[in-house]
Amino acid sequence: MKLIKIQLREHISALLPDETGLLPLRLVQTASGLDVQNQIALPDTPLCGPSGKSLPLPVPSNHGLTVMSYCEGIDENSFRLTHEAPNSAAVMLAGTSASEKKNITYVSMGRDFIRQEKFSLSSEDEKAQLTSGDSLHLYTLASPSQALGTPDPVRCAVLNCHEYTHVGLMTALMVERIEVLVVVAHNAAARLYWEYARSDVHRLSCYVIIVNSAELGGSAVFAPYRRLGTQRNAQFSASGQLFGTRGPGAFTMDMKLNIGLLRRLRRDFENNGFDGIKSKEPKYELDAMVPSQHYLKTFDAAAGPPVVKPCCDVPTDQLPDSMRVAVAQLESMSMDVYKTSRYRLAGAKGFGTFMQKLSGWLQHVEFQCGLKSERPGKLDLLALPEVFVPRAFLPQLQAFSDRTGAMVVAGVDYPDDEDANECAILRPGRERLFYRKVTRSQYDGQLPGKDGGRMKMKRGDQLLRFVDLQKRAIGVLICYDYSHLDLLARLNLEMRDKPLDMVVVVAHNPFGDLYRSSCIADANRFYQYIVMSNVATYGGSGVFGPIRSAGARQVLAETGKNSETVLIVDVDLKALEQARARGHEQELGESGFQRRPGILKQLTALKGER
Repeated sequence: MKLIKIQLREHISALLPDETGLLPLRLVQTASGLDVQNQIALPDTPLCGPSGKSLPLPVPSNHGLTVMSYCEGIDENSFRLTHEAPNSAAVMLAGTSASEKKNITYVSMGRDFIRQEKFSLSSEDEKAQLTSGDSLHLYTLASPSQALGTPDPVRCAVLNCHEYTHVGLMTALMVERIEVLVVVAHNAAARLYWEYARSDVHRLSCYVIIVNSAELGGSAVFAPYRRLGTQRNAQFSASGQLFGTRGPGAFTMDMKLNIGLLRRLRRDFENNGFDGIKSKEPKYELDAMVPSQHYLKTFDAAAGPPVVKPCCDVPTDQLPDSMRVAVAQLESMSMDVYKTSRYRLAGAKGFGTFMQKLSGWLQHVEFQCGLKSERPGKLDLLALPEVFVPRAFLPQLQAFSDRTGAMVVAGVDYPDDEDANECAILRPGRERLFYRKVTRSQYDGQLPGKDGGRMKMKRGDQLLRFVDLQKRAIGVLICYDYSHLDLLARLNLEMRDKPLDMVVVVAHNPFGDLYRSSCIADANRFYQYIVMSNVATYGGSGVFGPIRSAGARQVLAETGKNSETVLIVDVDLKALEQARARGHEQELGESGFQRRPGILKQLTALKGER
């Protein structure tokens, strides 16, 4: 797939943590002065010369970073005059320029002033006939005058609204090891950006700051922590939302980002692997979110990106316009059984009863499919959780596949001859295939005892896609592989001119809510359906897509913790293809689908150039 070239432009970062590692942040959500019921696009704004109006709040020079929403009357002169502090930075969404046909963000880094031109354009931008920029600006360099012995400057980047939907920009930021990501927005879907942020603080191991206008609300700050505080109920869940505001309202919020702690945690995971999660901040107890392998040492590899061969495309039967999907969220065998059996379930205590239970659930699925008015008895996909199905049960699953016509993606117990985490892919009348997990998570191969250690797991080295003659395709990932945006991007886009139609994630993950956020984020960024099957204890299983229908947006079906169920839902692949092909005028009208993300805008612009 041919991609537009993104120029990386590095600038001096004026953000220096203090001696304790803290960086002051001021977040200002102010009124835009716009009637957001009728106008979401920013109006043309004078970007030079006095506007006759002043900023609603002076940018204080004693704050490390000030992030402000768009406000009426902002212009370049007032912004520059308000902020000329050598050791601080300010960021503000500036608006659009009729003469330049650009959407601009102002960034002041010390005494350097940068006008960032929006790279990824929304439908409103396209309707206004704006043109895109061509540069991703990074604030990573130290000032030549910086004194020896002072902390390294904070590595940060600033994205303008629709740019945050662009997978290409996000993978670039991951490579650059950004510590702070600022997203300025004037967007009615800012709460969707919260799902992006929950996923990104894990995958990029950084802080994410979102600012939106006061009429729309949704400004927030996220961190890669899962618990903060001395009590067990001091929870952030699996995504550390340090601050967030729902609904409209103007405010100013001051806090401090602990950059020193973020850096210590990164080093700890890079040097000590999973033991890095035991890191403690002296003043309070903190549980860090385990980062992606980019920041994580494992027994067989230093921290860095996972190494895989080119994706393998497996020919498969034609995928229908409407695809019937079943997602099983069931109770697995106990963790004690897994550990004592070394993840080989055959012969383990309770094995026979568990096999009977699986048989019963298969019968239930067939019965429910038989009640459907259209294509009764037929099923196109069944997903079962990670390390869930005993290999001895695979013949029954194959017979189920043959009867119903379903592709079955099932996490299976470890093979007898080596320690490896795999899922089986079964199709009617086809050879059984296995996908082996590429990354090593903290939950793989645990041994018995309090300090039992971990097995030295064998890694997979190839991603699998199942592609029909129409180029419709399904990809498969196992749990922690899904924590890696680069793996997901390769699975979707390597040697393809469009993303996959569906990605199936099998999981056995205590942080189902984190992966739920990732499912929603990826369903929108790649404009595809995401199917996740987790075990009942942890929940979060569901079918997600870039939809905006009645009820919960982005969610076709889902279930919570501690519930055993099989969700059955019909997924419209044809409608997804049509939504991908829309122009901006169609996109701004009523539709059952969300607006298209940056990667699809790019693909549309490149149509015919390959």
